[in-house]
Amino acid sequence: MATIVNTKLGEHRGKKRVWLEGQKLLREGYYPGMKYDLELKDSQVVLRVKEEGKFTISKRERNGRVSPIIDLTVQELATVFDGVEMLRVFIRNGAIVISAHHQQERVIERVNRLISKLENGESLSVCSLFHGGA
Repeated sequence: MATIVNTKLGEHRGKKRVWLEGQKLLREGYYPGMKYDLELKDSQVVLRVKEEGKFTISKRERNGRVSPIIDLTVQELATVFDGVEMLRVFIRNGAIVISAHHQQERVIERVNRLISKLENGESLSVCSLFHGGA
């Protein structure tokens, strides 16, 4: 069974960071000491378990329980997720797919569309600064 996690794209010492830990990783078969590689696919980052992987799953021991930790701080995160705050992490046995949360993608598309129309002098179809009910 796959697990979906919505998380924030963090920052640590000036670098973008994705932090995953706990039972969700264990449930999908990710254990401390396992190796994995990182692949970039379109606007996604894919982590695949491999015997000779470049990265290693770390661990944290708390109250006698060991939890796996995946801490990504690679430079590619800044380029793939430029302008993104929320991420969608799809965890399944053998691969973890990290992508921009669908709401974040829509916000970026709207902002880019607005900027493009303003730069080209095109008219805006709808503009609502404040709206609501009651």
